[in-house]
Amino acid sequence: MTAATRHDRLSFPAVFAVDLRSLGLFRIGLAVALLYDLWQRAHDLEAHYADSGLWPVAQVLADGVPPLAPHLWSGRIEYQTALFALAAACALLLALGHRTRVFLFLSWILHASLRARNPAVGHGGDDLLGLLLLWSIFLPMGARFSLDARTRPVSHGAGPYYSAAAAALLLQVVFMYVFTGLLKLKVPTWRDGSMLSLILENDWYVSEVGRWVAPQRWLTVPLTFGTLVIELCAPVVLLVPRPGFRALGLALLLGLQIGTALCMTLGIFPWVFFTALIPFVPTWAWEAACGRSGAPPAPPPATPSRAGSALHNRLVWALVGWSLVINVASVKGRKLYEQLPTPVLALGEITGLDQYWSMFAQPETSDGWLCVRGTLADGTVVNLLMPEAPVDCRKPKSVVRSLPGARWIDALQAVVAEGAVGFWQRYESLAKRRWNAGHGPTRQLVSMEVVFFHEPIPAGRAPNIVRESLWPPPPSTDDRSRESQD
Repeated sequence: MTAATRHDRLSFPAVFAVDLRSLGLFRIGLAVALLYDLWQRAHDLEAHYADSGLWPVAQVLADGVPPLAPHLWSGRIEYQTALFALAAACALLLALGHRTRVFLFLSWILHASLRARNPAVGHGGDDLLGLLLLWSIFLPMGARFSLDARTRPVSHGAGPYYSAAAAALLLQVVFMYVFTGLLKLKVPTWRDGSMLSLILENDWYVSEVGRWVAPQRWLTVPLTFGTLVIELCAPVVLLVPRPGFRALGLALLLGLQIGTALCMTLGIFPWVFFTALIPFVPTWAWEAACGRSGAPPAPPPATPSRAGSALHNRLVWALVGWSLVINVASVKGRKLYEQLPTPVLALGEITGLDQYWSMFAQPETSDGWLCVRGTLADGTVVNLLMPEAPVDCRKPKSVVRSLPGARWIDALQAVVAEGAVGFWQRYESLAKRRWNAGHGPTRQLVSMEVVFFHEPIPAGRAPNIVRESLWPPPPSTDDRSRESQD
């Protein structure tokens, strides 16, 4: 091998080249993630997105969210349902690859709008999905496995493809893993190997597998250190354009995400992370999978095809620079982040580039479980959190399964932490409207009680459980005085 060939293989385009078939499969993965996400959210469409639910549009706007998102233009349930249907149609056409760039752009807009409508039910998987959609707008996502590829000739060759947007897409994944790893390095419980056992003691997220793993110190300590090593090193290994390195990086990150998905209940989170790795599948892997060669050959020495005008590439590189600045600021501290120039922060909010990959970096000191009981006109007590389940305020075997869905986890944690009396008032109103519409006069819901049981992390053998009444609110001093006078 000549020095010139080695230089070509390690050149900037070779490092950030993507195979068009990987982009085609990646497009389908994004569309499936969008459809699955919409299906999950639709179960709570009224509760989470309509004015008749728990987070009215006026409340979201009062919290400072700019009214740019279509989902914030009306809180009527019919309007929100129509936007859900439109988003599903765009995602389906994206999967088919029909007018790919148009429906990719519309999917990005509608996904960003949906996140802005109710930030309380969002999580890091939503942020990553939005960023993957953003970078994909600048890429030939319909060049393979699409209707567009059948009806319109493809201008790019069959080999690797390189542009600023291709580099941005790969760097986004690298940024996410590396910067979450750097944030975790600052936390003592990650450095001493105890963090994974603490994470898996959090009943809001842990699965049955995770509950078994949590007390196994011989397993959790090396896995804690292994997580740090993988997050900091594997993304860099992914960028080495040689078969062994790329395969090793993909295997490590896939193993990390599979382990996370087995031990924790995180909704669409794992699927989005798996999808984010698809663009790293190189040309030689496709050639081997298609049976054109018996073993993975070396990457083609030819320079990958380039695309994108100078202005186009400069715009993308500017956005990548913004992303890097925000990520560095997030590791340095929130104070530095807040001191960034206003245009930087504004661009970050509009594009979704204001990313912060904490992802279980900080340990939780407590968790717990909710008990939401309703009393009917005939005196019967029912479970209003999960109406099909019996009333039982003891700790459930699985706290996650005692909740209506994965989208409720982060929202209810915030509500419990903040008190949020107005939330429970709206919850009671919604519960009464839904329950009473399907029951006779003697089975009408007349009152609701909400109790949260705080449990420390780690719980220990005899944890100190603290009972907190969240609803109805305690009577005010004036009310108690009035009652004593009566």
